[in-house]
Amino acid sequence: MIIEDKNFLSNELKEQITTYTDQTLFRLLPWNVDPVHPSPFFVADKMHLIDEHETEWIDVLDAFWQKHFGKEVDLDKIETFRINNTFPNGEVKCLPQRDHSGEYYNFLLCLNEPLDNTSATVVIGDNGKIEHVCYPEQWKALLFKNRTHFHYYPKVGHRTMMMATIYE
Repeated sequence: MIIEDKNFLSNELKEQITTYTDQTLFRLLPWNVDPVHPSPFFVADKMHLIDEHETEWIDVLDAFWQKHFGKEVDLDKIETFRINNTFPNGEVKCLPQRDHSGEYYNFLLCLNEPLDNTSATVVIGDNGKIEHVCYPEQWKALLFKNRTHFHYYPKVGHRTMMMATIYE
């Protein structure tokens, strides 16, 4: 299952999120702190998002879940919840990864209008071949289930994504 959707958020929720991201200095944490293989990929502090502005981010998931599944997201099944920022770093793409084991969904929402719209997220199928390519656009969401994936780093500007992992 792969769903791409750019038309599920209300204008009010988009404004709330934009105001929040414009006014927030995220504490950036290295994704991989291995000194031999330093990561140019950073994540915003998860607890900062959940504790201080939970409503806006839960509302995003609820809007998507209501449209595609006819119900609100089960808060007890959210495993990860953060904002990822990527930017030009000399690398072409991140390493392919599978976030968790078990039955889960990866939810990604592009929060900015990237200057490099080729910094796509690529979903790999069970056969190891590319199953889906999603190019970033502000407010476009991508949901996929139990898949290895990677993304291309932007060549200019930055790419800011809300990420959530939700178990079934």
